[in-house]
Amino acid sequence: MPATERRLAVNASIVMGATMISRITGFFREMLIPAKFGVGIVADVYDVAFKFPDLMFNLLIGGAISAALVPVLSGSISKGEEGEGWQAISRFINLTMLLTIVVSVAGAIFSERLVVLFAQGWDPADPEGYQKIAMAARLMRVLFPSVAFLMLAGFANSVLYSYQRFAAAAFGPVLYNVLCIASIALLSGGGPENYFHVDRVVYGVMLSSFTYFVFQTAWARKNIKGNYAPRVDVRHKGFQRLFKIALPSLVSSSVVHANTMVSASFSSRFDAGGIAAMRMADRTWQMPYGIIAQSIGIALLPNLSAKYANGDRDGFKTALTAGLRYVLLLAIPVCAACLALSDLIMSALFHNSDRITQADIALTSAILVCYASALVTQSINTILTRAFYACNETKTPMYTGISVIGLNIALSVAFYSYTSIGVRGMALAYAISSLANFTLLLFLLNRKIPGLNALGGLRAFFVKTGLAAAAMGAVLALINRAAPPGLLTGPFGAALKLRQLLALGANAAVGAIIYFGLLAAFRLPEVLEILEKIKSGIKRRFGY
Repeated sequence: MPATERRLAVNASIVMGATMISRITGFFREMLIPAKFGVGIVADVYDVAFKFPDLMFNLLIGGAISAALVPVLSGSISKGEEGEGWQAISRFINLTMLLTIVVSVAGAIFSERLVVLFAQGWDPADPEGYQKIAMAARLMRVLFPSVAFLMLAGFANSVLYSYQRFAAAAFGPVLYNVLCIASIALLSGGGPENYFHVDRVVYGVMLSSFTYFVFQTAWARKNIKGNYAPRVDVRHKGFQRLFKIALPSLVSSSVVHANTMVSASFSSRFDAGGIAAMRMADRTWQMPYGIIAQSIGIALLPNLSAKYANGDRDGFKTALTAGLRYVLLLAIPVCAACLALSDLIMSALFHNSDRITQADIALTSAILVCYASALVTQSINTILTRAFYACNETKTPMYTGISVIGLNIALSVAFYSYTSIGVRGMALAYAISSLANFTLLLFLLNRKIPGLNALGGLRAFFVKTGLAAAAMGAVLALINRAAPPGLLTGPFGAALKLRQLLALGANAAVGAIIYFGLLAAFRLPEVLEILEKIKSGIKRRFGY
């Protein structure tokens, strides 16, 4: 394996392991919401109240701030200009923090209008609609201070990634998720209609964000100390350059989350519980997406940035191709599994109380099927967007992202107005929009870097992984169709949950054996190398 690919694999493994723990704890946090509040009005209100803070968390911790700052700081470090890079970043941090405070205060003042924007189906003239709007606005006001804390934590993460301290940066969100889980589990007693306990949960989540900020800043302290300067000077040339990069980066990185909010806003036009069902399905596909695509994208960005800054175009192409292959190697089979096992996946993950009915599971599994293809296209989008950022080109992803948001809105209106597929149409609109974004990004990146041909040479790779994933999905679908009636469905109980989890684990094991076994038979290099490392490890451990 070339040194570039080996370094990427090591960094990606560190980030992927940490991100897997973070995503699992984050997903457990999401599982607790319907278990505690049901799939109805309270869960919908809770979800809408978190729209803006969740957007900030996903942007600032999930990559937008890193995408803006890491190329500048890591590029400066690689060229021996660390001090100059910090001059620009310090000014950017200070100004952005001031703007964040202003936005948070304005958001708290106009929270009711934000709620109406995020839940267009709630009518303020209707007593029930007004009650939901008022409740969500009250919760949102409590959460706005967390935006500032998450912003500062995002800056600390960017510093850690720039110095390639991947583990320190990636494990921080686990603490935030664990504290949020504790808040939901310990402060939510009293039943689904006890709104006072929902308030207590929100206060707990806000304090969790503060603790996370303190933790992450402590890790980055040795890199910040002596470099950070408390200055705000918009005339500084380095700051102006960074700001021109960062603003489009924030917009383009928000596309996936903005599209999710568009889908949720339209889902409020359907029956109560539609927002919560969308959230459950959305969090399900985004968990593997975050573990796979965002982890590799985080590990890839400093490497791409350094190679582009030093004029190493061949190394840039090699690293980008490696990133795409690793992402697709994992994203394609997960997509196939979501299509084949949607009912089992949603039952095992979310059927955790008597408040969740079989109709709720059927709805969320149907939504997951519509979302499934977005796992592949959005994973590719993440890597291609990082390639643009590494070239200090952030406007192109911004323009394509804005156009895709418009497409998502148009498709959502069309599916809502002219079809009978219900809330599933919102997920389908999202998936189609993600495909359009992938097509635009690929075309424009190949134009920007002549001779790059980002997916060139991957035809055989797509054929092999596609065939293996299709065979895996078909076998899993047949196995689960043959399951005895009532074995994996019915009233909630410990025995049923155990059967569901065992069935899901067994399917995962069988699927992995089929998929990677076929790829080994097809002589796919990545799989053969993994098998060789396993064999070498066994020989070192046992002496044969």
